Amino acid sequence: MNLSNVLIKAVDKNWNRWPTIKSSFSVSGTGGVAGVWNGNPQSFVSFRSNKVRLFYWKVMVVLVSGFEKGTSRLLQLPLDW
Repeated sequence: MNLSNVLIKAVDKNWNRWPTIKSSFSVSGTGGVAGVWNGNPQSFVSFRSNKVRLFYWKVMVVLVSGFEKGTSRLLQLPLDW
């Protein structure tokens, strides 16, 4: 089992930053989401959650591999909490 860190930056089609967009993350394939963190020291969202509000348009997603060979795909879905 391996862990991979993925830094996600939220921008629109004109490369304008979305500073506080709310997102949900999921993985299709053999892996999964081990945790998420937005870097905000005042955030009380669990690291094990797959939902987070981006902080200064960034979030770190930690992916975990499965035990079998295969491909994983990280999906980011905007939320309207």
